[in-house]
Amino acid sequence: MGSNSNDPPSEASYSTSIPTAVEVGTYLVWYKCVGNEEYNDTAPEYVSAEIKAAPAEGKTTPQEEEKTAPPEEEKPVITEKQNNKLPKISKPKLSATSKSVTVKWSKLSKKDLKKADKIEIWICTNKSFSEKDTIKKTVKKSKDCLTVKGLKSKKTYYVKMRTIKNVSGVKNVGSWTKVKKIKTDKS
Repeated sequence: MGSNSNDPPSEASYSTSIPTAVEVGTYLVWYKCVGNEEYNDTAPEYVSAEIKAAPAEGKTTPQEEEKTAPPEEEKPVITEKQNNKLPKISKPKLSATSKSVTVKWSKLSKKDLKKADKIEIWICTNKSFSEKDTIKKTVKKSKDCLTVKGLKSKKTYYVKMRTIKNVSGVKNVGSWTKVKKIKTDKS
């Protein structure tokens, strides 16, 4: 730590420990990165840290008032929104080996490529696509196939897919395809 912003402290003043000042005041905390054979040292820089006096008894700081203020009514955050204008994936076809499932579909047209950002594919061992059992994959909109590896042999898997587009942080989703099923081969 130092008090002069023009002159960094001497080399001996630097340490790897965190400053522990407790006195009221403004401090300059100097830091630098020490390089190795591949990287150079950085020039010393500082951040300003201010320790303020505790408020008098019975008074509160603005931060404490904020904590005790009644909560404002929370607005629900929309993270996913159905959008029927997004293109629908057509003709998905499934094939399987003993430990993988491949999903192939018709590529999106040039017109549809402009409407979607990505394609989302869900693969699950049950029709209800429960959260813990579902494998969710997202691929580029220009792709026309996906292979999911590391699956169990002699097991039935259900697959559905849709297009997605992010608009202002909201995930707009198209309609799901019909759920298709396939059984992986015996190993």
